[in-house]
Amino acid sequence: MGKILLVDEDFHSGGYLVFYLQLWGHEVGYCRDKKKVLERVVEMSGSPDLIILDECTSNFDPYKILDELRRTNFVRRGKTPVLLITKREINRRKMRSYPGKYDFTSNPYFWTEVQRKVNSLIN
Repeated sequence: MGKILLVDEDFHSGGYLVFYLQLWGHEVGYCRDKKKVLERVVEMSGSPDLIILDECTSNFDPYKILDELRRTNFVRRGKTPVLLITKREINRRKMRSYPGKYDFTSNPYFWTEVQRKVNSLIN
């Protein structure tokens, strides 16, 4: 399957996501601290095939993380898809500025929906 970078500050939801992603056969790099995302990518030994950002916490700005990853070229420019999990109104205009494939899912979500979107973005 694929290498996935998961950024989720919530220990419980992130743990469940890691569990299911691994159950579905993916290698998962999990980061709870948004300030250490770049370090986690380096530890993964190569660009992830997918980035999953859960922006459910109040101080989390996924667009800044995407900009930082793009600036440092840790992800394949325009080729690393993004799945954004959100409770908030989706800023489609900001996401369109991110080159590459992206998708959204609302939180709370169904596991089957997450699995379908992950498989669609990786393949």
